Amino acid sequence: MRMTIPVGADSLWAEDSGGDGEPVVLLHPGIGDLRSWEAVWPALTETCRVVRYDFRGYGGSPAPTEPYDWADDLLAVLDALGIASAHLVGNSQGGATAVEVALRRPDAVRSLVLLAPSAGGWQPSAAEDVEARWEAAEEAYATGDEEPLVAFMLELWCAAGHEPLVRDLVRTSLRAEAAEGLHLRRLPSALDRFGEISVPTTLMLGERDFPSLVALDEQMAAAIPGCRLVRLAGVDHLPQLRVPGLVVETVRAHCAQR
Repeated sequence: MRMTIPVGADSLWAEDSGGDGEPVVLLHPGIGDLRSWEAVWPALTETCRVVRYDFRGYGGSPAPTEPYDWADDLLAVLDALGIASAHLVGNSQGGATAVEVALRRPDAVRSLVLLAPSAGGWQPSAAEDVEARWEAAEEAYATGDEEPLVAFMLELWCAAGHEPLVRDLVRTSLRAEAAEGLHLRRLPSALDRFGEISVPTTLMLGERDFPSLVALDEQMAAAIPGCRLVRLAGVDHLPQLRVPGLVVETVRAHCAQR
């Protein structure tokens, strides 16, 4: 079932497969929207109750009009759907959101599957030439020329392939990021709190991902008690599109632990 879910003065475009299986919530990356889960949705919904939604300003969700943060919105989605706790599957900023909710409201989280996750308080770092290219692409974007920034984001985050869906996810997400800037409250730093996470956790790291994020993910996996680290050769920032079968298998294994 597709629906809109109120969050404060705004709303989120969401999809809920329904059913009485283990509840799973899919949280998309900053370079995508809920379509980034297309490759895993059919298989997961066979055995689980699966929810996915667009963050404010992404995909089918209107641009934000008030201060908000991603973790509060996730908790609002769970409340609206009557889900007391769920398995959270988060990619990139979706992973940061899942980690924050696991710290803020551990009772709402059954397990974590983190795909190339970011984290509150993390800032990307890159070589000077990469930073210069990034800045130049953003300057062009500010003048209305989006092609240099789209091309740069594809190179940076999507080294495993630039198929049409991936290109469109990146292009539309850039517009969403511009809209969220006025109202988004950044998540508090989690960098020194990973050891407080108390639920079963698997972290999937794409070895072709942005290097400074790979370093963060290695740090995170080492600090989360009992975390299982899966290194994915040839995979970039989007494991759910590159190795969907493995992602489905991992989520199902977490659900089976309940």
